[in-house]
Amino acid sequence: MTSEDQRKLGTHFWDLPCTIIKLKGKNVVEFRLTEEFFRKHPVFPVGLVKPYFQTGEDKFPSRNKTQAPKDIAEVEDPLAL
Repeated sequence: MTSEDQRKLGTHFWDLPCTIIKLKGKNVVEFRLTEEFFRKHPVFPVGLVKPYFQTGEDKFPSRNKTQAPKDIAEVEDPLAL
């Protein structure tokens, strides 16, 4: 399978806030999408919709972002066993 096939057949999730325009029936929601998604159809099944929760990074953009070491060899003072 090529990467193009994987892109087309893969699961697509957007983790971004969208405004709900209206509920069409019991099972369909219409969204107001942002400019970057102008080619997407704005109607989705309710089962794919999840509530959006603002992360701490959005609330505190100036906060220092530190990451844990990826490899145990990167630790400066490992504990003696």
